[in-house]
Amino acid sequence: MLQKYFGLRENPFSIHPNPLFYCDLKCHDEALQLVLYSIKNYDTLIKVTGQIGLGKSMVAACVRNKLAESHHVCEIRNPNMETESLISSLINQLKVPRAKDKGLLPAEILESRLKYYSKQIKPVVLIVDEAQAMEDALLETLRLLTNLEQMGKPLLQIVLFGQKELDMKLYQDKFKQLKQRISFSYEIRALRRREVGVYMEYRLMVAGMQGRSIFQQDAIDLIARFTQGVPRNINIIAHKAMLFAQAGQSLDVRSHHVWKALYDHGLVSYTGLLKQWKLGFVLSLLVINLGLLYGLVHLYYSSTGGLVEPLTLV
Repeated sequence: MLQKYFGLRENPFSIHPNPLFYCDLKCHDEALQLVLYSIKNYDTLIKVTGQIGLGKSMVAACVRNKLAESHHVCEIRNPNMETESLISSLINQLKVPRAKDKGLLPAEILESRLKYYSKQIKPVVLIVDEAQAMEDALLETLRLLTNLEQMGKPLLQIVLFGQKELDMKLYQDKFKQLKQRISFSYEIRALRRREVGVYMEYRLMVAGMQGRSIFQQDAIDLIARFTQGVPRNINIIAHKAMLFAQAGQSLDVRSHHVWKALYDHGLVSYTGLLKQWKLGFVLSLLVINLGLLYGLVHLYYSSTGGLVEPLTLV
């Protein structure tokens, strides 16, 4: 196995969000702390957006973990559903002993259970992942759910995690009321180049790396350059590069392993690889020629005793 070959306990670059591998870089930690503060402040609606693969699901998983003791967390991971399905899902995630639901409408059952949890168990937080996939009617349902409150506090606090399309949708006039209810928003950015190395080394350390770095610096630089700091792409390329290193019986991941991974994942083309090879070849020739030139000059100086008559222009 890959992990055993490199002396690791587990795969350091799995694309599935695992809070154990959470690296508190600024772009993610700011989002996490903002959501936690807003929940503590009894804000009703919070929004976190970002492009594909930037780590929104990881932040959502960390929010769930951080709130586990103080709140009851409900989740909607596939919000492409009808209003009835949303209400039903929430009711199913709010178990109540000896529930008296007979004769009540689904919306009434939900409100009753939210009140019970708020008073008897824990405040309820709803995390909606991939929120950009919600239909208009579902967004309107969320707006109506934000009206539910007791003693001046919301019965349901909602955190929306979505791609940038969510922002575009909320800019429409018909969602003006919903947008006004968003207390805080945060947009997650990509990792900067220096952060990519920190991110990779942290994940390797959590996975069990001891005493040495598996990735050479030029390999990390290549990953940072071609993944543009997108964590999901970093994980995929780093994992594939380790597989290529293992196949070549190398305990170090070098730049040529990364090139193979980039090509395999489609981030560079065969033409791009050829250009890089040509550039590397030309640079190698240049270095060799400079070395030869230096050697000839040194030999000339040695043969003339280190003295050279200056050239005189007439």
